[in-house]
Amino acid sequence: MSIEKAVLKILIERRKFLRMSREDVAKLVSKSTQIIYRIEANSTSLTFDLFIKLCEVYNIQPSVVIEQAKSIISPIENKPVIPKTDTENLPN
Repeated sequence: MSIEKAVLKILIERRKFLRMSREDVAKLVSKSTQIIYRIEANSTSLTFDLFIKLCEVYNIQPSVVIEQAKSIISPIENKPVIPKTDTENLPN
């Protein structure tokens, strides 16, 4: 999954969690319902400006969305690294 798709997934889930319709969102960001539908369907690109507006409407920090998206696309990379032990110094 790409970072763009992961961001869209998070934004869609947030909209649904807030029980907002596409029509509600479209009015709040001064876009048509069709544009919101196309963005959510990933047939129209999400601009940076609209991403920021959607985050404001959904009351979520853009950095939080990006971090969540990164954890979706590569969950293993975002886990803490456990250092390897020096096996030479371990008792037999």
